[in-house]
Amino acid sequence: MSESAPIHVRSLVLRDDVSIEAVHDLAAEQGWSPSFANRAGYTEKTVAEWDVVADGEPRTAVGYREEHFSGFRAVTATSESEPRAEQIAALLAANLPTVAEAEVLERLLDEAEDSPAAIVTSLREWAAFHYAVVLVGGVPGPFDPRFRQVLERHVAHPHRQVRRTTMLVADQLAVVWPESREPVIARKGIEVELDYMVDAFIEVAGT
Repeated sequence: MSESAPIHVRSLVLRDDVSIEAVHDLAAEQGWSPSFANRAGYTEKTVAEWDVVADGEPRTAVGYREEHFSGFRAVTATSESEPRAEQIAALLAANLPTVAEAEVLERLLDEAEDSPAAIVTSLREWAAFHYAVVLVGGVPGPFDPRFRQVLERHVAHPHRQVRRTTMLVADQLAVVWPESREPVIARKGIEVELDYMVDAFIEVAGT
């Protein structure tokens, strides 16, 4: 893709029962041209990429990535054209079992108290939607007010691991949206067990 053109990214998290072979099969059916493949080891990322070729259309690509740390796998549509990225993302969603980000956010904002383990899973799943934006230097969308609600709610959760994961996710999202740090910084003087993490956020933010 052109170095000067902004890259628009749309990511979808695959459901657990979807194999990489299903993505390869879809790419073959659509006539996408393989551009990169890396079957990495346990501690590394597995990546596969295809160029979406269409006459007269902006350069567009589809990617597959496995995040071994979080356990999630995502497919992404990247393009110099935002409508084209949306179009390919819709095609991916129509042909592969995926999880919608709205579904994950709804789960995280549900008033019914979920188990700490389930919340941690959902938080990591949520972060997986935005990893590709960081990876390719894409154009981020606006900071959704629901993002702040999720962070504010779970950074104050009574379970330590939920709070810790929330902070780690906030740190990851802050690369795209610096305001993601604010709910963590607001815990200064309140957080006890993880006060060192709050101090690290404050130091990075320079506040």
